Amino acid sequence: MNESDSQLAQDESSNNQAEWAFARRQRVALGVLIVFIPVLVFFSVFIFKTVNGVHSFAISFPLLLIVGSLVLLFLSLPVVLLRRKWTTGRFTVTRAEAMARQEAMWNKLGAGKPLRPQIWFVMGPIILLAVLALVAIVPIYFLSRLGGPPPRFLLVLIVVFFAISLAFVASYAFKTIRRKLKTGSFLPSQEEIAKIRARSRKPQSLKMRIFMAAAYLLVAEMMTATPIIEYLRHGSVDGFQGWMPALWWFLYAFMVFLAVRPIRPICAAPDALEEPEKRPVKTARLIALAVATPLVLTSILAFVLVRTVHPVHAIYPPAAQAKVDLANALEAAALSHKRVLLDFGASWCGDCQAIDRYFHDAKNPPIVETNYIHVKVNTDNGNPKDYTIANQDLANRYQVPLDKGIPALAVLSEKGELIYSQRNGEFEDMRHLKSSDLTEFLLRWGPTPEGQRSTP
Repeated sequence: MNESDSQLAQDESSNNQAEWAFARRQRVALGVLIVFIPVLVFFSVFIFKTVNGVHSFAISFPLLLIVGSLVLLFLSLPVVLLRRKWTTGRFTVTRAEAMARQEAMWNKLGAGKPLRPQIWFVMGPIILLAVLALVAIVPIYFLSRLGGPPPRFLLVLIVVFFAISLAFVASYAFKTIRRKLKTGSFLPSQEEIAKIRARSRKPQSLKMRIFMAAAYLLVAEMMTATPIIEYLRHGSVDGFQGWMPALWWFLYAFMVFLAVRPIRPICAAPDALEEPEKRPVKTARLIALAVATPLVLTSILAFVLVRTVHPVHAIYPPAAQAKVDLANALEAAALSHKRVLLDFGASWCGDCQAIDRYFHDAKNPPIVETNYIHVKVNTDNGNPKDYTIANQDLANRYQVPLDKGIPALAVLSEKGELIYSQRNGEFEDMRHLKSSDLTEFLLRWGPTPEGQRSTP
């Protein structure tokens, strides 16, 4: 075998290895999609099922749109794969086919080109930002259901993540507006497309890979805080909230794997497919940093949460007790000529915890004792897997729309007639109101002005 034949054999072997690596990356990406999309669908359905305001069209339509899009995407994957298998005998595309598709895509982009490819080119960053916003909303949604105000340390993490997302939005908008001012078009020019195309043929920089891993680490830390807070406050952890952090830690580990291994572009010219240089010492340092950082951050997070999160007290009696307490209160009100104050809420609700503290402030207990008989109506049925609202019949009878939020108050006369009910969620954000707001409510709806003035 001469030198030319040896070179040809070496090139063919290298090309076969590149094709095998390219097919392997496709299989990994497809596997992640097939696993990850059902998780997103399940989470979307879970949110859709548990959001109190789901009857609102403004909330239900975007949720249905997200769920429908994810389901269609998941169903389209097997169709595309089976059609490719039927026509080519392979589930994956070759590197040459991918390069041809990429070439066709780049040729359709740029100012003066057809509008349809441009729309998809512009929608890519927007979809990415929407996903980032959804990721930031996930821990906020869970924290809002745990009861009690979230720790300030965790709020800082969420604000940082939102700031990063907004920085992407601002950068994207700035570049688009600057392009419009310079070229008269929002669409990139052929020169700009050529630069973007050249960057796509290069492997992702190590700094960007580390940044992406850090972003996933931030989300994983936020998701880990949710079950920790739930355990500290309630002594138990919901199964769904328990395995969600495991999913994000798995994604973080996958991003670390991409960061520490020398990677090549998914689809690029043959000259860019040379084997990257491997640096074992640097890789070992990155792995050590990737392992040590979450351990330190999680230890700090757990220490802060243990010192700042307090257990949720059972401030409402069992739901079945409400009707008995109301009947007794009406009998007592008829004898004492006081009014009955119905307090609809649940022990897990942070705003209900806040209004309970306000009821025990120095100024409010004398007002309640003089003018009212306080009846607490628990809207929690006690079953974490059943999302029906307890005592909904009492809420309907006294015109308290619980879908507007809790706590919600209603005032009855000594004869049991409805005098006033909160119908617009006036106290549903009680954590951000003052004790004086409750005092004003109690004085306004007391039985007599004389009784109101006689109270301190």
